[in-house]
Amino acid sequence: MKTDALDRPAQKEDRTLTGRVFDKDGSPIVGVQVYCQGGRLDEAATDRRGNFRLKSLRRGPLRLELRWNDDQRGWARVPAEAVEVDLIFPRQGL
Repeated sequence: MKTDALDRPAQKEDRTLTGRVFDKDGSPIVGVQVYCQGGRLDEAATDRRGNFRLKSLRRGPLRLELRWNDDQRGWARVPAEAVEVDLIFPRQGL
């Protein structure tokens, strides 16, 4: 997780969070749906490098929900000051 006083969101209601999703072995996972509920539903999907970006998020701590292949789900808490996160998402059956 990267945080820096200079990277904090501007003094407005919106915030952008970028991140990457990996399996337990450190390989990026493609196609993970990342959701954040905070007044409205914001969602993104990971690309071939496991990257995602959520825009127009509320300020403050966040709870992200992760879904992959319709049957694997997880969640992560994100601190208020975070602007970038790396998430480990378990893959079963590999």
